[in-house]
Amino acid sequence: MIYHEIEEYVPKLETEPNKKKKGFKLDPMPYQWTLYNHGEILTYGYCHSRKQAEEIVMRELLVRTNAIR
Repeated sequence: MIYHEIEEYVPKLETEPNKKKKGFKLDPMPYQWTLYNHGEILTYGYCHSRKQAEEIVMRELLVRTNAIR
């Protein structure tokens, strides 16, 4: 049985209080999606919005269910 989960993801940033970070910084991706098969993780990823996460999950489910047939 393949099923999915979408949840809000809060990244854990470890920074030293006296150091300023310089350089490249990514926008946060607050949603994590995970696709499972009988409790084992098949794949996962991060998205900017819940809608985007739902679209990716549906596409992955379609690809995987067609591959099983």
